[in-house]
Amino acid sequence: MLSRHGYLTAMPRYYFHIRDDFESMDDEGMEFPTLRAAIDHAVAGVRSLAAETVAEGHLVCHHRVDIADDAGTILVAVRFDEAIIIRP
Repeated sequence: MLSRHGYLTAMPRYYFHIRDDFESMDDEGMEFPTLRAAIDHAVAGVRSLAAETVAEGHLVCHHRVDIADDAGTILVAVRFDEAIIIRP
């Protein structure tokens, strides 16, 4: 990624911690150019996880993926019920 001065800079690394029936901590993380791109990645992952639980016959809306930075600070939580539209 190029800085506004034309220098090559590293992209920020984001960690995706899954908080469902179990906690799965992401020790490797992934690089994304922006937090918005990391959120989009998390939403896609949450939708996949939610689909798996629905296939098992349940959905727990408060399950989530927490997005953290290199310092371990949680930047955003993407809940299952925020990533999908539930219609009656």
